This record gives sequence, C-alpha cells and structure tokens, in this order.
Amino acid sequence: MGSVPITYRKPNVGASYPVVSIPDSDEFNSTVLGVQWQWNHYPDNSKWSLSERPGYLRLRAKQANNLWRATNTLTQRVQGPDCQGTIELDTANMADGDQAGLCLLNIPYGSIGVVKSAGVKKIVANINAKEDAQGVITNGPELRSNIVYLRASANLLTDKAVFSYSTDNVNFTQLGGQLNMPFDLGFFQGDKFGIYNFNTASAGGFVDVNWFRFVSSNRKTQQVQWRHPSQKICWKQVWRYLRQAEMQQLIWQHKSS
Repeated sequence: MGSVPITYRKPNVGASYPVVSIPDSDEFNSTVLGVQWQWNHYPDNSKWSLSERPGYLRLRAKQANNLWRATNTLTQRVQGPDCQGTIELDTANMADGDQAGLCLLNIPYGSIGVVKSAGVKKIVANINAKEDAQGVITNGPELRSNIVYLRASANLLTDKAVFSYSTDNVNFTQLGGQLNMPFDLGFFQGDKFGIYNFNTASAGGFVDVNWFRFVSSNRKTQQVQWRHPSQKICWKQVWRYLRQAEMQQLIWQHKSS
C-alpha cells in the first residue's frame, strides 16, 4: 500500500478561515446523538436511550458471545497524532453476565470494562483480541462502588494504545498491556472508540454513561497547522480526518427511545 508522508507543506488557499474542530466529547445532554457517533451495527433502538435518564446515555445489554458480536456498540473515530477518551460509567443496574465498558475497535481490538458475575463486579481488560478469539485477559480489582471511570489512550504515531481505570477520575491505573493498532484495511482503516454493554447469557441489565470526554495533547498544534499555509501538516493525520468525515456521511441519525 505504500506509506503516507509524515509532513508536507499546506497549500496557500489565499485566506484565513475560522478554526473548526471535529466534534468529539459528549455530555449526552441532548435527546439526539451527536454527529460524531456511529453504531457499529444496525442499532436496536429499544435498547438505548438519551431520555430515560436525562443527561446520560443508557445502554441495555443484549445477548452476545463477546464484544466482537455485540450490537449497540456506540463508536467514534480516534484522532491523531494521539488522543484519549474517558467515560464515567454508572454500573448500579448491571445484571449477572453483563459486560460494559470502553473499547478501541478494530482487528485486533482491546477493551476495559466491568464484568458482573455471581453478584460481584470486577474491572477486566481484554487486549489484542481478534474477532471471536479472546485476547490477553487481565483481571483488575473488584468494583465496590457503582461509579467507575474508564480510559483508552491511543498513540497514532506508534500505533499503540493502553487502557486504564479510576474510581475518582483523578488517579488512573493501567490495566493490561499495549494494544496494537494497525493502520490497514484488515477490517476498517483506523481504530474507533466504542462504548458497549452486552450479556453473554441472556438479555441483562443496563448501564448509564454520564459523559465521554476526548483529549488530545496536540489539539492546539493541529488547529494551527490547518489554518496557516506556512505550517507543515501530518498527512497521516489528514488521512484519518478525511476517513472520519467520510464515515460520518454514513451515520444513522436516530431519535432516542
């Protein structure tokens, strides 16, 4: 496939334009999903809601053997050159067999989430899983409260990512090893953040997501590069932006149940 140039001088477009960023973070305060979101499969609209608990995304667990087979996984593209996505997850209404959390979806994929079994909730990471093949499982601590913060941190220059958790949204602990993020056409090009909830036995309970927050250490630099012709831009980053814009044209717009 060749390779994308790392940097190249931006053409002079003859004027300056307002800086516009791709939508990313979401407080889920609207009754309509933001344009940055895309369902990984055709959604079951009876299993998700933005109105049952205003200010939260509610995901009800459907039966699936694993994350690869799970439907109603809500995704958005990662952005370069590095980024992290964090969710606040309320697990109070999970049922036995439920698995809910945050993932980076591609082949391979990785996730960090809460698994409930025999009334006990544990934080678990699954790294470098491939389709139906399980990845490297790392069991974390028992979750004794209902609220947990889950984070995926991706570096698109090294094509690696790590996952971490927190109970206070201040101190995060990495769980599991590094996820490989190949930038190829094996599944779709580039990874996607995903928020998921499924049950391996039957229809389960539900979780509420208070927010998804996106951070990029280079966001300010990225904006300058787009605005000024004298600046150099990262074409690998541009390609990812263009792919996201293309995918957004395919997003299904659904009203909340």
